[in-house]
Amino acid sequence: MMTKNKKIFLAVISLLLLLSFILIAKRIWFKGALPVRVVSASTRDIRQTVSSSGSIEAREKIQVAFEMAGRVKAVYFKEHDRVKKGQVLARLVDDEIAAQIDQARAAVLQAEISLKNMERNLTRARELYKKGFLSLEGMEAAQTEYDMGGELLSQRKASYEAVKARSHSTLITAPITGTVIRKFIKEGEIVAGPLSAGRISEPVPIAEIADLSQMEVITDIDETEVAKIHQGQETLIKVDAYPDTILTGTVREIALVTSERREAGRNYRVIVSLQNTPAWLRLGMTSTIDFIIQEKKGILCLTADAILQKESHSVVFLIKEGRLTEREVKTGIGDEEYLEILSGLNPGEEVVIGDLSKLHQGERVTVLR
Repeated sequence: MMTKNKKIFLAVISLLLLLSFILIAKRIWFKGALPVRVVSASTRDIRQTVSSSGSIEAREKIQVAFEMAGRVKAVYFKEHDRVKKGQVLARLVDDEIAAQIDQARAAVLQAEISLKNMERNLTRARELYKKGFLSLEGMEAAQTEYDMGGELLSQRKASYEAVKARSHSTLITAPITGTVIRKFIKEGEIVAGPLSAGRISEPVPIAEIADLSQMEVITDIDETEVAKIHQGQETLIKVDAYPDTILTGTVREIALVTSERREAGRNYRVIVSLQNTPAWLRLGMTSTIDFIIQEKKGILCLTADAILQKESHSVVFLIKEGRLTEREVKTGIGDEEYLEILSGLNPGEEVVIGDLSKLHQGERVTVLR
C-alpha cells in the first residue's frame, strides 16, 4: 500500500514528464519557425499634412527715422514700450528753426501791413483819377504796386509754411500702434536724415516698432508641394521653444514668384496668420508648420510597417495555423505613422509587422508576445 509521500512524489514526477513532453513537442513543431510580431487593425483619426519649417514674424513691422539730420534733443521711449500711432518718440534740437519761424512770421505780418497801405493808396488813386486830379499812369502805378504787394505776401506765407514744415521734421512720431522692439538712439547723438549734407542718403533708423497682436509664420514651400497649399487653409504650428503647445493658423498669402532657388528645386514664400498670439511668443522663433491637406476620423488603420507595397497593390500577412497567409488590401490616406485601410481587413484582425519583404506565403512562424 502506497504511502502519502510516495503518492505525492509520483504525481510530481508525472507532471514534470508531461511538461517535458510539451516542451519537446513545441521545439519539434516550431523548429525552423520564424519569430514575428503582430499588431491589430484598429480605428483612429488620420491627418495628412505637408510640413515645413518657418519663423515667427509680426504682420506689421516698421523702422522709423528723422526726415532731416540733427542732434537728438529728447527721446521719449524705451525698448518694449507700447506706443500709439501719432505718439511723439523723439525730438531734434530746433533752436535755429524756431528763430527762422519767428523771422518768417514777422515777414508775413510786415507784408500784410504793407499790403493794407497799398490798398488804401490804390483806393485814393482811383478817386483822384475819377476827379481828374491824377493821370491814368499814376492810377495804374498804384494798381501795380498793390498787385506786387499781394504777390510778396503770398511768397512770405509760403516761406512761413515751409519753415513750419521743417519744424515738424524735428519731431518723429510713431507711424503705427505697437511695441518698440528695438531702440537705436540716445539723447545728444547726431543722426542723419535722407537729405543729410545736401544729398539723398539712407536715413538712420531711431527705432523699430512691431504690432505684436498680429503675428505670422513665414515659410518657404517647395514647388512640388505648393499646389497642395491654398489661401484660408488650416494649419497646425509647433514652436520649437514650446514643443508641447500647438497653435492654429490659416494661410494668408502665397507668393506668385519664387523666393529662393536651390539645387533641388524652387521655393515659394507662404505666410500663415496665427489665430491667437500667446504672451510667450517672440519674433524670430523657429517653428514647424503642418498644412492640413486631408483629415479623416474613426477610420480603420494599420502602421506603415504592417503593409508591404508591391508593384501594383498592397498586401498584409496574417497567421493561420502557424503559417503566413498573404492578403491584398486597399489603402487610402496616411500620415507619418499610419495608413488608412479601405478594404481587405476587418477591425481586430492581427497582421505581421516588421521587414515584410523577407516573408513568404505559407512560411511557418511563431508569434512573439
